[in-house]
Formats: sequence, C-alpha cells, structure tokens
Amino acid sequence: MYHYDGECFSNDPANPKGPKLRTWQEPIGSIRPIRGMDCTSLRVVVTMDWANLKAEHKMEVVETNEAKNTKFEYEVPSWQRIKDVSSFVSHTFQLSEPVKGCTGVTFQLENVPKSGIPFTTSGTIMETGTDFRQELNSLMTFQTENSASRSRERKEVIRFPPFLQPKTQTKVSIVVHSGVITIPFSANFTSGNSAWTVTGVYTGIDATQVKLDFQETSLLEGNRKASRMNLA
Repeated sequence: MYHYDGECFSNDPANPKGPKLRTWQEPIGSIRPIRGMDCTSLRVVVTMDWANLKAEHKMEVVETNEAKNTKFEYEVPSWQRIKDVSSFVSHTFQLSEPVKGCTGVTFQLENVPKSGIPFTTSGTIMETGTDFRQELNSLMTFQTENSASRSRERKEVIRFPPFLQPKTQTKVSIVVHSGVITIPFSANFTSGNSAWTVTGVYTGIDATQVKLDFQETSLLEGNRKASRMNLA
C-alpha cells in the first residue's frame, strides 16, 4: 500500500473497483509516502527582516452626521443611535517570483513581537492590536505560487451621542485609523536535495482603531469652535 497526494493505493488484495483505496478501507499493511524526482515534498521557512520594518498611518472617514440645536435646552438628534462598522486585520506575503508547487504549502513565523507595533509618531499613540498579533502567529498557507495570506473581520458597535448641547452645531464622524506594516522577508525552500531562497515583501493591515470625531460650533456670539475625539 502506498500513500500519494492524500490517497492510498494498493494491488494486494485485488480490488474490483480499481487499485484506489481509502485509508479506512484497508487497515492492514504499511503505508509509506511515495518520493522521487517527480514527487518531492516542498517545505518553506519564512524569516522576517524585523530591523527594516516600516509603519504607515492611514485614516478613512466612513460616515458623517451633522445636526444643529438652536434651542437653549438639550435636544435629541435625528441620527441613528447605534452604528455597525466593519474592522479587519490582514496579512499578505508576496514572493518576488513564483515558485512551482508552492500552492498549499504552509509555514509559521517565529519571533513575532509580543507587543503591538506602533504606527503613529505624534498625538495619540496607536499600535497594532491583539487580533493582528494572533493572526500573524497562526499557520499561513500559500494560495498561489507567489502569495500567502490570512485575514480576520469583525463588527464594531459605535454609539452616537444621545443629546445635542444647547445652541450648538455638532458634526460627528466615524473614523477608521489603519496601520499598514511592511517588512521584507526571505523564504527558504527545500525540496529533496535542493534548497533555494526567494525574497519577498510582507504587508500587514490593522484597521481596528475605530473612533468618533466630534466638531462642535457654538451658535452664541463669537462662534467659538471646539473639537474632540473619543474612542468608540
């Protein structure tokens, strides 16, 4: 009995349906994987160049609501109180050239930082979160001959202000802050007695920092303006 490409083959005893047998159909015998010039297994070890990590901060306004309260009393706004906003993390490994037979090959990174990776340099410091680190620590699989990726998506519940302040014009925006991380890497492939290295670029995106941005303008004399940002 022989094992090849996830299936078992045997000609002893004879099988009227053909030589192909499932592993649970033939519990007797020694199953050994076929190896040869045309059936070599491909393995890969990916090494990240953490010293050359680059981080970029991007912002996206996904929704804006505006309301005006001309009264001297608090007023209930017309906007919807609860909003669902999509947030996600993704990891993509792109090889500089395709590798034949790479599709389906898996690997796992070592020495992934246990703390978040900062992607802002001024103001409020933002960094990659737990979802980003968990996915990066997980098993990666090449979907094509030159790329591997993983992603995770979830819904964030955003609560808008329930009241408008007296004599105030209020503008509320949902802002998604994304950290884009790029790191060069080397993929060390082995197949039989052959070994070679292919370089590539890793791109990670953490778009889980969802915030509410407030801009309030007084309708009283002076038209004083105030802005503030709250974590949603």
